[in-house]
Amino acid sequence: MINTLNFTGTQVGVVYSSKGLAAILMPSLIGIVADRWVKANILYGILHFLGAIALFTAAQISDPSIMFWVMFFNSLVYMPTLALSNTISNVSLENKGLDIMKNFPPIRVFGTIGYSCDVDY
Repeated sequence: MINTLNFTGTQVGVVYSSKGLAAILMPSLIGIVADRWVKANILYGILHFLGAIALFTAAQISDPSIMFWVMFFNSLVYMPTLALSNTISNVSLENKGLDIMKNFPPIRVFGTIGYSCDVDY
């Protein structure tokens, strides 16, 4: 954002702050929605689709204040998917007749390792 869009450091910091704000607000609210009205796997797909639209929109933006709101929306729909993926994994393990307390921790650990090996630094 600094090199390509000529945002100041403060403007970039404000855009990045959107993820922290969304992390505080959304997981519990979306958890209620997933518990009461929409299955977790359906909600997971919807949220990722909305996030894709937000990222596509963000690629078109050059104004820092609009970028904040678009990235804030993206963060609002992304942050709950972290918890929803755990819920989906637990349901899948239960459906296969596996013990969640025994089988889920290795899945989570190796998922994190796989993710960190895939990230470009």
